[in-house]
Amino acid sequence: MADFFVSWVPYLRMLLVASLLLLPFMDIAATRRMRRHTSSAARMQWYRDSVLAIWVLAALALLLAVPHNLLILERSPQDIAWLLGTPTRAMVAAISLAIFFALYLAQFLALAWSRALREKYAKAARYVRGFLPVSAQEQRWWLFLSISAGICEEVLVRGFFLQFLNGQIAGGPALGLTAAWLITSVIFGFCHFYQGLRGVIGTAIGGALLGLLAIVSGDLLLPMLVHTLLDAVIILAYQPRSDDPAQARLLEQGCDLPV
Repeated sequence: MADFFVSWVPYLRMLLVASLLLLPFMDIAATRRMRRHTSSAARMQWYRDSVLAIWVLAALALLLAVPHNLLILERSPQDIAWLLGTPTRAMVAAISLAIFFALYLAQFLALAWSRALREKYAKAARYVRGFLPVSAQEQRWWLFLSISAGICEEVLVRGFFLQFLNGQIAGGPALGLTAAWLITSVIFGFCHFYQGLRGVIGTAIGGALLGLLAIVSGDLLLPMLVHTLLDAVIILAYQPRSDDPAQARLLEQGCDLPV
């Protein structure tokens, strides 16, 4: 029985890769409905479904990668010389990434203290407001979703998919670390297809930076932490209950959204 399972592992790995590529399009009908009509109940269901899906996929990735440890990103300066070729390059990359993520998170702290800035953010985020948390219960689930995404998406994208494409997991095409990093960054962007073109581009850039963070640090622990924070701080920027109570009530009870 064990030998039978082992013989199917390469095919199951390919199936998991295919599912990651198709994932953005699997719930396209549901996300379209939420962009047109949203409610607290609809958002809660979407949060629960998303958490369940990514944990199941991450567990499958960890199982199918055995004996490879997905949390460790094996690399050498020769794999990605333009980034790690010299200690100076690696140090500059690490400092640059730290500054970028610190500044990004700092702007959300500023939003937490400024209603005027939050109102501008709310206007900029109108396309995805059907997915953003409003009630206290939704905010708690958003935090759980943020933690789940931070852990599971890193395991799936920077763990399984990147290392599969790099040839570290048996059956992968061994494209090289740079090509694997670029491809997974693009795929990560398309996994957020529901956010529209701007969201896809922004998320692809964010995924590229998280990928660099994983490569520079050599493991997924720091990217998991940063990824979780990047998602969780949305709560600081989006506070309709205090900034626009009437709109918040509509969003909780259920309302149509302009397309």
